[in-house]
Amino acid sequence: MGVIILIVPIMIHPIEMYVRNLKTSRKFYSFLLEALGYELYQEWEEGFSYKRQETCLVFVQVDAVYQDKGYHRKQVGLNHLASQLKTVNKLMH
Repeated sequence: MGVIILIVPIMIHPIEMYVRNLKTSRKFYSFLLEALGYELYQEWEEGFSYKRQETCLVFVQVDAVYQDKGYHRKQVGLNHLASQLKTVNKLMH
């Protein structure tokens, strides 16, 4: 008798990122995420979020006590998060 493997897609919700400068991050990510089809979902004094279908990305101002610690992609934490477009024209328009 064979083994049946059922693969069920897993939804990751939300992905939360702490940022050094909320205003600068919002300007950058708003442009990028809106070009990718995300819509502003929530906003509050310390953060904002964007949503597309079931995917939610949250950006939060890091507490001042942690700002001077710096970041390096080889330290513990998120290293890579990517998205894909079918054409560059989609991002450019």
